[in-house]
Amino acid sequence: DVDIADKIVHTGDTDTAIRFSAADTIQLETGGAARFTVGGGNVVQQSGTLYVKNATGDSNGLKLSQESGDESRIFNHYSGALTFGTANTERARIDSTGRLLLNTTTEGNAGADDFTIGQVTGSTGITIRSGTTNNGNLYFSDGTSGDDEYRGSIQYQHANNSLHIATNAVERIIIDSSGRVLVGRTASRMVGGSLTYARLQVAGTSQSTSSLSLVNNEASAAAPFVFFGKSRGTSVGSSTAVTNGDTLGGLSFIGADGSDLNNRTAEITAVVNGTVQNNVIPTNLVFSTSSANAGQLTERFRLFYTNTGNGGIAKFTSPASGDMLNLQNDTASGQGFIIGIDTDNDVSYLKNNTSSTYSM
Repeated sequence: DVDIADKIVHTGDTDTAIRFSAADTIQLETGGAARFTVGGGNVVQQSGTLYVKNATGDSNGLKLSQESGDESRIFNHYSGALTFGTANTERARIDSTGRLLLNTTTEGNAGADDFTIGQVTGSTGITIRSGTTNNGNLYFSDGTSGDDEYRGSIQYQHANNSLHIATNAVERIIIDSSGRVLVGRTASRMVGGSLTYARLQVAGTSQSTSSLSLVNNEASAAAPFVFFGKSRGTSVGSSTAVTNGDTLGGLSFIGADGSDLNNRTAEITAVVNGTVQNNVIPTNLVFSTSSANAGQLTERFRLFYTNTGNGGIAKFTSPASGDMLNLQNDTASGQGFIIGIDTDNDVSYLKNNTSSTYSM
């Protein structure tokens, strides 16, 4: 053993030394100042930069430094990747172009390869955890200030458990906690007196912002359709048969009365009319109008699925006595050809309203 009270000094250069500055501490000094200290289970680079180089001894290597302004740096001065691992296995890497690869060594598609998360087996994902009254956000930015910092965004609001999607820095779609999709509005609205509210709601302040369009671009006679389905089952995916009198689907027309949008004043519905069998569902198309609200909706015209047995496939429904059908042009001002029923005299009539004459 060699006992040294304080330090070992380089001959001819007393500013360079190996110092034992305290118990269990070794310190390297150059220029009279501590540069590197090992002690108390810690390794401390006192100042400057620490390089870890390969055996060739060139100027490249792993650089660890504490810069001015409290900025710390870890650089790989070689052209390869900077990798990180646990349990002797690589977990993350930053490649030479700055792409971050987590749990993979292969970047994603060129259009979205700046950050790639990989998993050879099993599922892969990202979790954004926020407070119960706070939001989780994903922003799409094309600038560093103002609206450019969030031109597009996906936000989950935990306070009301709703998902919000925005484009051009304006919120466009909300999926609320009940799974309702809201376009052009921030809260679900009851329309037509439906206490359950619609699953898809579109609202706007112009025709273009409150309309839907379906377009089929196909070199055939096929066209776009809106499909209405009805089952008497009680679970999604059920095919329990419908029965006579069931409504298969419909279109309702509703106007605001100054206080709400609850009054259905005209409807077109498809109604089962007969016995349902395998691949056989006899159905009528019914047109109804109202003088007030849904409580006064009255059937006005019905198209039957076949001959009714009375010699027709269509029926107009009118008051017990009076005109049923008036055929006129758009400038007739009430004049035209009229079909009606006179129950007082037990007759049906054809009427030319211009001359007020009858003919059969």
